[in-house]
Parts: sequence; C-alpha cells; structure tokens
Amino acid sequence: MFDHLLGNLPGLVYRCKFDQDYTMLFLSESCKKLTGFDPEVIINSRNKAFQDIIHEDDLIKVWKAISQAMHDKTRFNITFRIKTKSGQIKWITNRGTGIYHDESLDPAYIEGYITDISELKNISGELSDREKRLHEVVKNVNVGIVLLEMNGGILEANKAMEEITGLSSAELIGKKPTQLARQLLKPKDVTNILPLVLKAMCGQQIQPFKVTIKKKILEIRTAVTGPKHVTAFVTDITQQKEFEDQIIQAKIKAEESDRLKSTFLANMSHEIRTPMNGIVGFTELLRDPQLSDEEKERYIDIIHANSEQLLNIINDILDISRIEAGRLGIFPSPFDPYVLLKNLQETTKILVKHKPINVVLKFDLPIGATIDTDKNRLQQILFNLISNATKFTQKGYIELGCHRINSHYIEFFIKDSGIGIRQNAGQKIFERFRQVEEGDNRPFGGTGLGLSICKSLVQLLGGSIGYVSTVGKGSQFYFTIPDELKSFK
Repeated sequence: MFDHLLGNLPGLVYRCKFDQDYTMLFLSESCKKLTGFDPEVIINSRNKAFQDIIHEDDLIKVWKAISQAMHDKTRFNITFRIKTKSGQIKWITNRGTGIYHDESLDPAYIEGYITDISELKNISGELSDREKRLHEVVKNVNVGIVLLEMNGGILEANKAMEEITGLSSAELIGKKPTQLARQLLKPKDVTNILPLVLKAMCGQQIQPFKVTIKKKILEIRTAVTGPKHVTAFVTDITQQKEFEDQIIQAKIKAEESDRLKSTFLANMSHEIRTPMNGIVGFTELLRDPQLSDEEKERYIDIIHANSEQLLNIINDILDISRIEAGRLGIFPSPFDPYVLLKNLQETTKILVKHKPINVVLKFDLPIGATIDTDKNRLQQILFNLISNATKFTQKGYIELGCHRINSHYIEFFIKDSGIGIRQNAGQKIFERFRQVEEGDNRPFGGTGLGLSICKSLVQLLGGSIGYVSTVGKGSQFYFTIPDELKSFK
C-alpha cells in the first residue's frame, strides 16, 4: 500500500547514500517516467548510478549544495538538469535532508523528493525572454516611462526619461515626483502641477496634463499598474504643439487673407467706379455745345486724370497676377540713375503743384555713372512710393534720392513729412490687399496693392525693402538693388 501511494505521487521519492555516486537504496515507481530507467537499474548502482544521470555542467554545483546542507544539517532545495535514457534534458527540483543516527557523524542516508519542472522552466524561460524584450522596448521607446511606488519614489526610469529630464537613471531612481517637479519646473507651475501629481501618486484617475521642462512641452499620463505601483508616461509633444500652432496661425492667416480680399474687392469696386464715373460724366458734359473752350480744356484734363488713375489700377492688378504666376520678367540694362530720379522729381512737382510741398532730390553717386538693373521696374517702384508720399503729405517736403551703401548695393529712398504710419503696422503694410486704414470710411483711396508690388519687384531685382516712420512727422521708404549685372541669379 505504501509503494502504491508513492507511485501515485507526481514526483520521485528516493533514499540514497551520501556518496558521490548518490548510490540509491530506494526509488519510487515514478523513476521510470522521470528518467526512462526502471528503479531496479539504478538501485545500488547495478547498471547506472544516479551520478551519471546528472548533467555534467551541474555536477559540481549539486555536490557542493548537498555537501553544505549535510555539513550544516539543513534541508536542501536544488534545481538542476538531468539526462534521461533517451538523451532528453529535463529540469528537476531536488528537495531533501540527511538522516542521522549520530549527530556528530555524516548522515546515514539522504532522503528526498524530485519534481520535474521542465515545462515550468520552459514557460519561465519564455516569460524571461518576453520580459527582456519588453524591457528593451521600454528602454528604447521615445516615450519617457517611470515606474513609481505608490506614495513613494521612482523605482525605474527608461532612457527617454533621462533625455527628457537631463538626469541620469541613478539621479531619478528613489526621487519622489514632488521633488522632481520642484527641481525641474518653474515655481509658478509647481503650484498647479503638485495637486495632480499627488492624486496620481495615490492611485486616483487623473486627466492627462502638460508641463514645460527646459523648453520642452511634455504631456504626462498616469496609470495604476499594480496594487502598489503607478506608471507615468511622459511624451515630448513640442514638435506636435509647434505644428498645431502653425496650423492655427495658417488658419488665422487664411481667414485674414479672405477678409482682406473681400475688403479689397469692395475697395476695388469703389476705386474703379470713381474714375469711371468721372470719365462718363465729363464725357457727357463735353456734348454740351454751349461749353467754352476753357471749360472743355478743364473737362478733358479731368477725363485724362481719371483715365490714368483707372489705367494704374488695371496695371497693378495685372502686375499682381503676373507676380503670382511667376511670369513677371526682369530685363536689366545699363542706364543713368540721375536722369531717372531727375525726371521723377519733375513728375512729383506736377503731382503736388496745388500743395505747399518742396520736392528735393539728393543724388549721392558720381554724375554720369550707370547701373545695371531693370529701369522700368525701378521706375515703377519709385513712382509707387512717390504716389504714396504725395497722397499722405499735405505740406512740408518730399525727398527722393540714392546713395551707395557698399561695394555691391545702391539704396534708393523716398522721404516725406506726411502723416506717418502707426508703430503697430509693422511689415503688414507690404502684404497684398493690406492698407493702414481699412473700411468704408478711409480718408485716402487706394487698392492696397502698391506696396505689395513694390516689395515683390524689389525682391525680383535682388534687393530688400523697408521703412521707418513716426506718426505725425513723416515716413521714409528705402530699398536696395544690386548695381552689377552679375548680382542677378
């Protein structure tokens, strides 16, 4: 009955001598299932000693462990490998103790129980491999991950967390999140963040929150990952935030552009109708046979002025269209800039002949010198700037001129004593459809295309444009162009 009970156990029961062959005196029937050998083959080492079954790499380890336990008169629990009759390698756990007849001597016998743990070992190995792979993923993923002890400190931190915080793993481990927050965050942010950190450390569910560390915008999510552990996931969303901001700015700009285009179309309708009405109206008046020659001459001048105004508007629209399509050509040729500016000075005097304005020319280049650029486009830029100056200046002066600023560039300028431009206008005045004063009650006309065309033409000529202005005192627009043909690309 005893043999039957032992045979039904899942493991192997044995009694052996305390020698290096582990000479077996008794083996339960499970020996056959575990080793492939019948018990009688191994008992008393008739054909096979148990020593021969132990894997050669584990022999010394097993002998040392059992010898130490026998010396200390303690139980042993050893895991090692054996080779079965068929050559299969199995993992076993051997639990045993010595049987002593005299406390001062070596044990008379060793009795123990052997369990086959091969399947468990395989599962453990797979789990260990998975754990290693998972650990490697966590280690190298670009999301900062920290394992925290609930209401305690940091237990583990991956490489990404080190890069995000600028602290080594050794500096992070053991540190409490509250300490880390005070170390890395600005004082004004700590007050807002600490309540969330404390809730998360207590295992409470919190919504993801954002912090800024060393100019990095971070999103932090937490999750309870055990009865005593909390895991925090820290994602660097700086680029994402910048992209979102760019999208928002692009949306705002698109909406602003749409609004400006609507304003432009409304203004354009007014700007076209006004000279057209003048042309049509005074053309009808010319039909009156009672008109004097003086009146006819005056009406013809008005029709001519309105026609030029209308032509300028159409030319601006055509230029903008060609610029947007990339079809506006530049044709450089040598010419005398003094002659160009002198002619523009005379034109300006005609434009302001009814205003108390002195038109001044300042030419700081050698007389007779020539420059290589597109004369027509340069004249168009200067005339647009002069037109603005005459429009916004009621008295005082308008000054136009040029000078060399270095060996390759010449600067042209138009200066006036007009109403000036408010400081917050910035570079917006060079945007298409943009005007300093917008709306139906504008005191001055215009399409809002002139300065935009000037900027595009200056850039096509290879230069840059800017301005300085003081409200109530006047403005100065200036731009540079290369004075050599080889400067063009």
